[in-house]
Amino acid sequence: MVDAELRRLARSYLRRERAGHTLQTTALIDDLNPLWTPDNRWIIYTSERDGFRNIYRKRVDNRGAPEPILQARQDMNVEDISRDGRMLIFNVRNKRDDTPSLELLSLENAKRTPVTRSASRAARFSPDGRWGGIRNEQWNRGPQYHRR
Repeated sequence: MVDAELRRLARSYLRRERAGHTLQTTALIDDLNPLWTPDNRWIIYTSERDGFRNIYRKRVDNRGAPEPILQARQDMNVEDISRDGRMLIFNVRNKRDDTPSLELLSLENAKRTPVTRSASRAARFSPDGRWGGIRNEQWNRGPQYHRR
């Protein structure tokens, strides 16, 4: 009952947003990890709806409703977007208590590609997009670097 009421309130707040207002996903749903797209048209973020953290986007000019980019019965958290805006790296886990691994998502064709199978997060693309830095929690030896 409480969850349904919070979702109703969140939808109400989102409907009232207009151009010129501050972009607000909502504080009533767990929205986190916002990233600007390189073209400055979208905010990509993680949002917990229906019991899972999935990946959404919202127009910066506040036109339209938030759009799902990737939905699954998994918890996914946005980490970084490539400078060309074509690839997204995110951490994913099947259950909340699982350790996360990393995957790439092509924003052109929605293809998911595993990057790591071990406990990893805090991923960033290099400026040229050919490398990625990650923190592997299993090794606990600082950042690791992978070529794309």
